Amino acid sequence: MKIICVIVTYNRLLLLKTAIQAVLNQTRPVDEIIVVDNLSKDGTRAYLKNLENDRIRPRLLDENSGGAGGFYHGIKQAFEEGADWIWIMDDDSLPKDDALERLITCPVFKAKEQEIGFLASRVNWTDGNKCIMNSPLPNQVYWDWYLTDHNGCFQIDRCSFVSMLINRKAIQRLGYPVKEFFIWLDDWEYSGRITAHFPGFYIPDSQVIHQLPENKGVDYADITDQNLWKFLYEARNQVAYLTYQSGLGIFDALLFLVRRIILMNRLKKSFAQQFKILYSGLQGFFFNYKKRIEIPESRDH
Repeated sequence: MKIICVIVTYNRLLLLKTAIQAVLNQTRPVDEIIVVDNLSKDGTRAYLKNLENDRIRPRLLDENSGGAGGFYHGIKQAFEEGADWIWIMDDDSLPKDDALERLITCPVFKAKEQEIGFLASRVNWTDGNKCIMNSPLPNQVYWDWYLTDHNGCFQIDRCSFVSMLINRKAIQRLGYPVKEFFIWLDDWEYSGRITAHFPGFYIPDSQVIHQLPENKGVDYADITDQNLWKFLYEARNQVAYLTYQSGLGIFDALLFLVRRIILMNRLKKSFAQQFKILYSGLQGFFFNYKKRIEIPESRDH
């Protein structure tokens, strides 16, 4: 069984070094580590070029393609190199030494390896509490499975890209992440796309630390002129996702956008910021991400 790890990085060299070392320390070694660099300017490229480790394969992109683009390129490369399972994470992820081993030795993996779409680890913040940004979504049909402990395996519908182990078969059938999302919602859409055809499972015995500055999710109260660009992607991507999920999704998207503007008004965000969010959200109605999904040309292992 060939397992390739994909780490996406951008201007966080110190964190990247600890992430790489944590993956190298795994009790079940990975066969290869693909480090996708989104055109970093902090010395990351020089560090990756000078690494003397045959297991680490730098993928140096010519532009900053965001987290979504980075995972697209990394997963695609790992797939083309014949990986049976692809283990993905950000550069600020710190998996425990047995995180990968816990995933591939869990009861559901042993029983249904070929049927599983992905496995997801428990993501903790630096203080040991669950990381809010990376909370999985319980399976909406078999909710009792999620609420009941089945030997430490819980069925979920969606998860983040922090320590997600993806089955090659799911990629063969459903393709790669949508790189045009750039940031935010790419993981939610992709994991949901997989669980529409393959079950996904949350394995809390497998743990990873996500070294975020704060333990919180997307919060419009945090909007500033400097970080507004992230929220513009969130507005566009959410509207697009809701619009193209179903025939009536456009109404859910409209409601989402109205609520966002009302929230910003209550938070006393500037008119300029509200206008930019509204404009970006409106663009989402015309952003049919489903037409951008790329399926591997070859379905042979």
